[in-house]
Amino acid sequence: MKRYLIIAAAFVIGLMVMSLLTRLLKDKGTEHPLFQYRAIVSAAVGLVCFVGLSLMLEHNAASTDTSYQPAYIKDGQITSGQFSKR
Repeated sequence: MKRYLIIAAAFVIGLMVMSLLTRLLKDKGTEHPLFQYRAIVSAAVGLVCFVGLSLMLEHNAASTDTSYQPAYIKDGQITSGQFSKR
């Protein structure tokens, strides 16, 4: 689920940058060099946001060499689940 939120956030940020560039450069005219490349600039900003947010997501992720042992009942007591190395 977090992955889809990251993709949506990067997309929305890219759209916001494109809208902002369009509004700011409307007065300067379409001959301004940044106006012609506003889609590329906003896509680059969206990509940077996507990479940054993805790295933040993976920062606290569990190691790939672990497995989950679910909770079980032992001598009438519930033992909690845990991650263990393979």
